[in-house]
Amino acid sequence: MRIHLSTSHARDELARFLAAGGFDVDVHDATTLEVDSPHGGTPADTRRDLEVRLATWRAMHPDVSSRLDD
Repeated sequence: MRIHLSTSHARDELARFLAAGGFDVDVHDATTLEVDSPHGGTPADTRRDLEVRLATWRAMHPDVSSRLDD
């Protein structure tokens, strides 16, 4: 799954946040991360895991918008 951010300054911080939760994170470009769930499962499982983690991160960073794509 890819996470697109509105700004590049938050990319590395989000990558560290997700990695600390066990997600496999690769930088795709300045504002995009490629992320896989540590739990495996279906794409729906991965999306659910990421949505929960992203909701927490978004609450801590209301100035950055993000979008999750399959």
